Amino acid sequence: MATLEVHDAQGRVQFVELERDHPVLFGSSPHCEVILEGEGINPVHGRIRWKRGRFKIEASPDAEYVLINGHRMASGSIGVGDEVVVGPCRFFLLRVEESAEPAGRTSRAAAEEGRTVVAPPPPAAGAGAGAGAARYGPPSNEKGSRSKYVRPGEMAAEKPGWAREVAEGRLSTQASGSGPVPEAANGLRGRFRQVLRKWLPQDEAPGQERIISSPVVVSLVLMLGVLVGMGFWLRNVISATIAERTFNRAMQSFEDGDYRTAIRDFEAFARDYPDDARTPQARVIRALANVRQYVAPSGATWTSALEAAREMMDEYGRGGRELSEAFRDEKMELGELVLRIGEGLADRARGTAEPKALAEAESSVTLHREIVGEAAGGLLAKSPLPGKLDRARAAVRKAKVRGEAIAAMDRALAEASAVGVYDARDGLVEQYPDLAQDRELIARMTSASELIRKAVTVKETRRPGERGPRTEVLGPATGVILRVGDRLQPASKAAGPANESIAFALAEGIGYGIDGATGAPLWQIDLGLASPFVPQPIPGEDAAIAFDARANELIRLDARNGVVAWRLGMGERVASPPLVLGNQLVQVLPSGKLLFLTLESGDLQATMDLGRPLARTPVGDESGRHLYVLGRQDILYILNRDPLGCAAVEYLGHPDGSIPCAPAMLGRYLIVPRNETLSDSLWQILLLDEDGAHVHPVQEVPVKGWTWQTPTASGPFLWAIG
Repeated sequence: MATLEVHDAQGRVQFVELERDHPVLFGSSPHCEVILEGEGINPVHGRIRWKRGRFKIEASPDAEYVLINGHRMASGSIGVGDEVVVGPCRFFLLRVEESAEPAGRTSRAAAEEGRTVVAPPPPAAGAGAGAGAARYGPPSNEKGSRSKYVRPGEMAAEKPGWAREVAEGRLSTQASGSGPVPEAANGLRGRFRQVLRKWLPQDEAPGQERIISSPVVVSLVLMLGVLVGMGFWLRNVISATIAERTFNRAMQSFEDGDYRTAIRDFEAFARDYPDDARTPQARVIRALANVRQYVAPSGATWTSALEAAREMMDEYGRGGRELSEAFRDEKMELGELVLRIGEGLADRARGTAEPKALAEAESSVTLHREIVGEAAGGLLAKSPLPGKLDRARAAVRKAKVRGEAIAAMDRALAEASAVGVYDARDGLVEQYPDLAQDRELIARMTSASELIRKAVTVKETRRPGERGPRTEVLGPATGVILRVGDRLQPASKAAGPANESIAFALAEGIGYGIDGATGAPLWQIDLGLASPFVPQPIPGEDAAIAFDARANELIRLDARNGVVAWRLGMGERVASPPLVLGNQLVQVLPSGKLLFLTLESGDLQATMDLGRPLARTPVGDESGRHLYVLGRQDILYILNRDPLGCAAVEYLGHPDGSIPCAPAMLGRYLIVPRNETLSDSLWQILLLDEDGAHVHPVQEVPVKGWTWQTPTASGPFLWAIG
């Protein structure tokens, strides 16, 4: 147990109890055990856990480091009094309770140290000596007595008392022959004398002694045995010291992040000391270092890391008892590494959108459950892995849909169907709007636009316009005009008003010319209830262009009296007025044709078939070299006027029927209004190239309400009726 004191940015203090078998997560997430608030604190900023006899604090990969006593560290041990800074918050470790020593660990040493060894006292010097001296006496030097050979050391001055006593006892025994044994030879003293008698020199002549039983030889043999024993003991001590040093060096390399060196040292330790008690731990930590080296920030190879983690689980998680116990101490860290591996694989799957990478990322969840066990669900919920897996699945699904759309576009291109290409693209962009600028889609859209451009045909077949009005079967139209008062007088027919002062109107299929000064009606003409537009004045002339919906004819009227100057059948009903360009009219037919007419005579000069339905009146650039025609759906045609032809086809992506009016040309800017929803419209701003042959989208302006008429510039403002 330990106590952690936590200070937050507001000065509040909380105390957290740390347990050795339960890691503590800290961060801003409500799932953490220590919840911190402040700038720079991640949802899971790090953890505190007990490992190998000490508490260790580790920063998460998102946080990268924590401040321990003022030093930036990815991981490090903390002791009592150490300060840890996380954002504006601080930690202090107050106390750490020491674990109790295992019972009986020192009992043997204590018993050995407390044992008392009692050595037997040496025999009294004078006991045997006196008796021997009294019995035998010193060697006689009297005349006639026989001289006795005395070996060196047997003289009283040279031999200690107990040795002299033994020597005298031996002489007594030898002298007495088979006589009775002295009383002193009995008991412990007698047995001691017998042992000494075997080892001490006998009364033998020089050169006849036994070498093997010589005290010097025996002493040398004993010393040799002692030296050999000490050699084996020193060898074991040195071997244990080297083993300890190798293991500690490997652990230090492991803690410092030098995993290759740690792997090499752990392998050497396990190979050289297979019977060491730490060998299972060395093998397990070596496998953990192998996993860590692939997860290192310097170069993460997530697939190799996942394979290494799976091999570690297969080899040690299901191994023998000793390996399983060593693996149990490291399985929580391996589980965390597997979660990080899964996050890396999920990020890679999201970036590459490959199903194989996604399958690898999902397999990390299963491996984490096998490693951690029942606690896997809670740890997984606190990690970013589930969210990253969801984003990776979405990316893979998006790539699949994109691939199917591209395949459909390729099939449409092979069939020369630009409509199929556009439909496949629109379906994809509807699901994923961010793919609108995808390069592969743009390339295929360009190919489809090129198909449309090549399909444009120009026919220069001429057809003259018909003169005079069409004969009315039922006679001229009849209208009743009621006037009140005398202030409004009809204008004189002899001197009619100028074209600039005549207003034109269309009501119930009747076209009117009205004096703009007096409001008096000048003329009327039957145009049919389906006539699409009010008679359009021709700038600089006393004439107007109208459309007779009854016969689908484009007609030119005299603005002063409504007389038909010429008429030309269109073959179908039009939806918008023609474009007046100098002495030429350009009329758009909804079926996809563009008619070029002579303004003065109404003769048809050329017909351009664009191949797709068209929307509204075209617009020309300031130089008059190009025309810009909107299709009913998706595309914009850029046409050359001299010679007639299609310069380019640009994809805009507008829905069918969304173009309410002709685009506006303001300098080099082409403004295309389109109605998007039931209540909103959008103005798409396009920028023309210097030559006007291509356009580039630059801006989209959302507008409240539908747009009905072409936007008009007024000073710095652009406005339209909606």
